[in-house]
Amino acid sequence: MITHQLYAINIGTAFSLAPQGSIIGWADIHIFPKLKHQGLHLPPNSAK
Repeated sequence: MITHQLYAINIGTAFSLAPQGSIIGWADIHIFPKLKHQGLHLPPNSAK
């Protein structure tokens, strides 16, 4: 039966989810600079 309660979270899960957005943002700027994103405003020459 599903109770919709969180009893525990693995420490590896917490460490993998916490910096996920910043890592993806960095990769979008430095590794994939030609990708187009909606609502993402980057300063000129930010990929250098």
